Amino acid sequence: MLSKATFTSKWQVPHNLQLLVAASGGIDSMCLIHLLQSLSINFSVAHVNFHLRGEESTRDELFLSQYCQQNQVPFYIHHADLLKTPSNTTNIQELARNVRYNWFEKLRKEHSFDFVLTAHHADDQMETLLLNLTRGTGIAGMRGIAKLEATVYRPLLPFTRKEIEQYVQLNRIPFIVDSSNLSDKYSRNQIRHHVLPELNKVNPKAVQHFYQFSELANFYHEIVQESLVTFKNKYFSKGSKESILDFTALTDSKFLSFYIYECIWEFGFNRTDCESICNKFPFKTSNKYTSSTHQLITQGHKLYITPLSEGYPEEPTTLDIQLNPEIKFNGMTLLFEISDAASITNFKVASKIFINYDLIESSILTLASIKPGDRFTPFGMKGRKKINDYFTDKKVALHHRTKACILSSSKSIIAVLPHEVDQAYAVNQNCNRILIVHIN
Repeated sequence: MLSKATFTSKWQVPHNLQLLVAASGGIDSMCLIHLLQSLSINFSVAHVNFHLRGEESTRDELFLSQYCQQNQVPFYIHHADLLKTPSNTTNIQELARNVRYNWFEKLRKEHSFDFVLTAHHADDQMETLLLNLTRGTGIAGMRGIAKLEATVYRPLLPFTRKEIEQYVQLNRIPFIVDSSNLSDKYSRNQIRHHVLPELNKVNPKAVQHFYQFSELANFYHEIVQESLVTFKNKYFSKGSKESILDFTALTDSKFLSFYIYECIWEFGFNRTDCESICNKFPFKTSNKYTSSTHQLITQGHKLYITPLSEGYPEEPTTLDIQLNPEIKFNGMTLLFEISDAASITNFKVASKIFINYDLIESSILTLASIKPGDRFTPFGMKGRKKINDYFTDKKVALHHRTKACILSSSKSIIAVLPHEVDQAYAVNQNCNRILIVHIN
């Protein structure tokens, strides 16, 4: 039963903080306001008028304003026009919620409130869990509404709507009724009016059990998150241009599907993609998956995730490296530098290709994407080799092959960038000038 004593037993923040109560004037928020007053906890009230219900919206504002004035409670009002509010959503409830919480947070910062209090209760929690299940969710969604979330605190969450109604009736607390809560226009109201009553017939304690389940789900979610962090630290390397899942050292693939999904969902991949990937693990052949924003390529025991890049491979282009030494091609930035051989002491730099410039007849060179059948002579070899076979031998990932390109003169291939110089243009003891290709 809800009372001052049971409310205090669930209270999680100190009494001496500055609190802002988000209030509609309905039974839940008025119950919360009364409880705070009865416990002599200092607070202010904030209300948003969306003007969506005509005179009823004006009535709500006036009711709260007069109540706060009579009880000497500071009152803040915000008028919002949702039709003129920029948003990425067409859901009016979601838009209103965003406007409310954004204003509450702004108000909290401006007036140094420690927490914003809302009057969500256990029935709201049950509705949220059922909505999340209906729409499809994992363990994160089964946590439902958090009692304490950053600067938002929901002290009535452990109590049911019935307990709140009993408390309000017992203490003769005034409140108003929002007519939109009586309509089945919204999914939440359909669950509230038709699903919850039936579940309560099955078990009168269904609401309490759903709340207990959300608490348990939150506990399990924390355990899972700790495990996920450990997994990511060991197997997942995330970068702005490339992310890699490397399972070379993986010894137990029992929960691999879960871990892979938790790593790739943010790149737009779904559970179906994840199942397809896991069914082919370990990856004997390379496979490519595409989301709306990224591509994922499996190779060996690794998954490579990169942003989708438009325009690859590019058409051939010709440049004069003396007049225009820098160019962007196939997603790479290439900078050409001609240097004296004697000034170079280290020819083993990962981001550079060193070429014997004495053998190049002109500064006008061509860059071209690789085509099937293209061949060159890798450094240290005598015979010519298909570039794609070279990539296979070197285990170059498929998405890296897409970006690779050929640097050539009018006579022959000089190098395969960013990987290897052709043996014919390799640096030797007799060369005087070196062409350095800086690759980013």
